[in-house]
Amino acid sequence: MRDVLQWGGSAWRRLPHEFPPWQTLYQEVRGWRLAGTWERVTTQVREQVRLRTGRASPPTAPTAAMLGSQSARTTEKGGSAAMTGPSH
Repeated sequence: MRDVLQWGGSAWRRLPHEFPPWQTLYQEVRGWRLAGTWERVTTQVREQVRLRTGRASPPTAPTAAMLGSQSARTTEKGGSAAMTGPSH
């Protein structure tokens, strides 16, 4: 399982040759996701990391923020006009 976790979100068909066939691993990981195993593992790892770093677990306040690209204007024109430059 650790090797699969380290491989991460890369394409299944490009797994290293020392791994089992990609279809086998895909079905196994899909089963873990459907059974809630991924959720439990990530929750445990997150809690352990938070405890090791001296942060509350679960967090008492938000610890991250996200800014959507639609809320950050970059030019007056926007859209494809901002990417293509002036037309002559």
